[in-house]
Amino acid sequence: MFKEKRFYGVAFSYMLGVFNDNAFKTAVIFLVTHHLLELRFGENINGSDAEAYGLELNSEISIYFFLPFVIFATVAGWACDRFSRSKILKISKFSEVIIMSVG
Repeated sequence: MFKEKRFYGVAFSYMLGVFNDNAFKTAVIFLVTHHLLELRFGENINGSDAEAYGLELNSEISIYFFLPFVIFATVAGWACDRFSRSKILKISKFSEVIIMSVG
């Protein structure tokens, strides 16, 4: 497996995808949580009520990032069995660039 050159391209693409997804998720959760805390508490964000509300918001927002994995897992498995994996990888990376640009 490590002797094939194709493996390194897929592994590198996967590594960049994971890093990109986690960096994007962390940035969005931070920005949305901070914005919603400012809307609800104004300048007094440092109180214990704001901290509890922020933790609740973080878990609720994280659910929205997890849902696509649950919803599209079966579709992705079917597509990988039916079509070429390299074609699926190219389409998914192109879609990822478009979605990340919109987000």
